[in-house]
Amino acid sequence: MATAFVVLLAWTAPALASALPTAQKVWQPVDTQWQKIRDDYSNLFSSLQASVGLISDYYGDTLELGRGNPLTDAAVLVIQSHKPPAVGVRYYWRARIYDHFDGYWSSTLPTIRTLTPDNFNLNLPAFEGRTSETFTFKTLNPIQNLFTPPQPTWVSRPAEASVAINADGTYDLATLKATPYLHSGEVYEVEASLASPTIQQLRAAGTDYPDWIVARYLQLPDDFTPRTNNLAKRLTEGLETPYDKVESVTNYLRENIEYSETIPLPPANREPIDWVLFNYRKAFCNYYATAEVLLLRAVGIPARLAVGYATGESQTAPVLRPLPGTGNIPPEPEEGVQYTVRHRDAHAWPEVYFPELGWVEFEPTASQAAIIRPLTDDPNTNPDESAFAGNIPERPDIPRPEDFLTPDEIAAEGAEGAAGFRTTTLWGGILLGMGLTILGVWRMRVVRGSPPLPVQIEAGLQRIGVASPVFLRRWARFTLLPIVARAYHEINKALSRLGNSPALPDTPAERAQKLTEIIPVAAVPIQSLITSYEAITYGPHFLDDPNARRAGWEIRKQSYLSKLQRWFSRLQEPPDKRSLVDDLRRAGRDIS
Repeated sequence: MATAFVVLLAWTAPALASALPTAQKVWQPVDTQWQKIRDDYSNLFSSLQASVGLISDYYGDTLELGRGNPLTDAAVLVIQSHKPPAVGVRYYWRARIYDHFDGYWSSTLPTIRTLTPDNFNLNLPAFEGRTSETFTFKTLNPIQNLFTPPQPTWVSRPAEASVAINADGTYDLATLKATPYLHSGEVYEVEASLASPTIQQLRAAGTDYPDWIVARYLQLPDDFTPRTNNLAKRLTEGLETPYDKVESVTNYLRENIEYSETIPLPPANREPIDWVLFNYRKAFCNYYATAEVLLLRAVGIPARLAVGYATGESQTAPVLRPLPGTGNIPPEPEEGVQYTVRHRDAHAWPEVYFPELGWVEFEPTASQAAIIRPLTDDPNTNPDESAFAGNIPERPDIPRPEDFLTPDEIAAEGAEGAAGFRTTTLWGGILLGMGLTILGVWRMRVVRGSPPLPVQIEAGLQRIGVASPVFLRRWARFTLLPIVARAYHEINKALSRLGNSPALPDTPAERAQKLTEIIPVAAVPIQSLITSYEAITYGPHFLDDPNARRAGWEIRKQSYLSKLQRWFSRLQEPPDKRSLVDDLRRAGRDIS
């Protein structure tokens, strides 16, 4: 019994902690102590892996958006900074940047430059509003890509740099590869120039972009959809500066796309970013960052994708400096900040170009904390967090993903949500206890004019900090459809019920005609419903038809009767005829 209790606690505690903010606070100290024990044991044996193992973190010249992978707590890097980050600075450990997107990311910076610690002539552009810092990296796995802060100016290891040489002679850096690769447990140092601009500086940066920036970082894929382009314009219209536009896009993605470690592959012939933005609305960092880069490029703001690791867990620790030419690290009395970076910190993020300031990181991924930058460089103007105006003022005209869906897409989502509601087992225990109550309230409509019950349940879950399940969100959106749109979906369900599922390109009239041929007795309600549906969908005025519900009910009834009639007719067939029919069907022959 004790073992069963421990197993149950270990199984459920992390899930409860992630779902409820209060439980998360209670669980955090336990989880932190356990991770410390794991790290101590991992560090004891890291040197045994120093000469073995595969290089597992190499980022090539291309990057697929992918489906994502379950993330683990395995530590991959230990990084030390000699001082805490400046105000408004977020540490990212970058492996590579990508500049070209065509369904997948690729790098077009092909020139290779060989660098050594004594001759590290990486001629990067000089930018304002940046701070210099030194970092010490300890690898816990064999690596070839050197992880560095976004603009490294010196590295203590020989490396090959993939760059493009700009017209002014400066380098545009894609990645640094260690030559030879680093074994597990080895150490290297990096000096870097970190972006630390204020909001005032970002707003004043303007749009005087160099030619090489415009040529390389405004590319859009050929299948960039019109509604994605429309979303970019609606999110940024009326905003004066590129910074405000970037913040608007960043906030929109954080608020409207739910984070998920894995997602299914997008449907065939669907542009993946369009599908995530408007239909699936769940993503991990590759999709968040790609969506922001493309939305910004659509309104003329240069942006690119960076990959590597997020900050990781920080704690105060002695600064460890490697001795020149060795991997030995003598402890020194100076103290700094140590970051433990885990597999779960693997990340992708957008970098946006601002004239004279250079590349600046933004964070659209909802699972990561938002970046808060100071308003000005005068500390007297930033007395507390209320003065950190990182977000643009809230506007009432910000669109929602639902605004861009066609009626068929909304109806399809509603049907999928209803099916999920009937079959899901995750929420079965809760729904079993509440079923009769929900049904009674749903039928009685206790408060006239109140939102539909699924909408109220979703709002209640949001108030207590619990993420709504997908089926509930889709069910809520379906209940908000006009009466005619909900009733029209009975035509689609009837076709599927009778073995003639409509094809995506079929128009409403074609679907109605197909159903009329199958069940002629329902011709009148079908024609009445399709007339009302076409009027509200394509007509100049919106006029909901209260009789549509009756027509939808009649279509549903007649489709079930037709299905029962087919079933009984088949039972009455002689056995030898049924056997012949089955054989013909298996052979793919026409039995009409």
